[in-house]
Amino acid sequence: MTVQEMTQELERLGFEVRARKRTDGGYIITKINGQTFSGANGNTYARQVLGVNLSPARMTQVTFNVQKYIIGKKHPKEAIDEDMVKQLRKVQRIWRKTNAKGKITKSKLRGYILEEGKEGAKRYLERAARYGRGYAYEENVEYLAKYIENVAKGIKDTEYRDMAIKSAEKVRSLKEVFREEWISKIYDYWYEVIETHYNYETIYKAAMETLTLG
Repeated sequence: MTVQEMTQELERLGFEVRARKRTDGGYIITKINGQTFSGANGNTYARQVLGVNLSPARMTQVTFNVQKYIIGKKHPKEAIDEDMVKQLRKVQRIWRKTNAKGKITKSKLRGYILEEGKEGAKRYLERAARYGRGYAYEENVEYLAKYIENVAKGIKDTEYRDMAIKSAEKVRSLKEVFREEWISKIYDYWYEVIETHYNYETIYKAAMETLTLG
């Protein structure tokens, strides 16, 4: 599904979407229901909302906007110190042991050093280690919470709307321990709320499934 198709589908479901055309001719989503996105995070959020799956390696690339090239120019290689190489190998071992999807490579780490400095690269490795152990990236948990809040805006009944808001709060409260396997499951429940035009039984089911996590 292209970005333009995702934009049209989101608008059909009642979302307000803004997108801009990039210099390479592609499109990037910059705002959904008043929530502003930087880089390619808007496209990632839209795909999660609509259930459009990416390959694990591509999802990692899009989520963190790791680029080896900017405007077609290749960056010179950045040295990686020994301690960071050790941390990288540790993360790679975790991913192999748990069969985590995707790859953690030196080139990707080097991209982080170029774009965010060594501190940013260290944070990337820490997040990757958590992901390898089965925990969701915290930014993806936040996207899920915001998605539920967006769904809540379309619920007319105060009681059910409050249930949705509490569900978003529950997701945020579990941000540090939220399991990757929960992400798609909870998205599916709340996406069904929209698909059923805010059916109250569906809202109740989605809320109970979310509120009983953890």
